[in-house]
Formats: sequence, structure tokens, C-alpha cells
Amino acid sequence: MLLTNEQQILPDIALAKRGDKIAFTRLIEQLTNTVGSIALAITKELDSSKDVSQKVFIKVWREIEQLKENISF
Repeated sequence: MLLTNEQQILPDIALAKRGDKIAFTRLIEQLTNTVGSIALAITKELDSSKDVSQKVFIKVWREIEQLKENISF
């Protein structure tokens, strides 16, 4: 069963996989806090966590077409 937040981002994931930069921007906006929190928990440094978060989103953008199941995002 999908949570409401997961249901909301699925259309943007599908669009982003087709190269839609605006949809990917919406994904970044919705997931920045989550990714940043995880990065901060790992790095223990705010500046480092911001760098890690940025690298995560860059890598995802470059490789999103390889995602087989959108829910895995």
C-alpha cells in the first residue's frame, strides 16, 4: 500500500524519467528535507550534508531512466 506522499510523487517520477526537468524540480523540492536529513545523520556536518544531497540529486537525474520501478525512487 502506498502512502499519500508516495502516490503524489509517482506522476513526477514518470515524467522525470522522460526528461521533464520541471517534474524533477518538483521531486527535489518534495524530497530535499528527507535526503538532507539522511545525509546529515551520516555526515554529522551541515555543509557536508548539503554537498551530499546535491550529489545525490545530480546522480539520480543522470541515471533516472535506468529506474525499473517508479516506486523504487
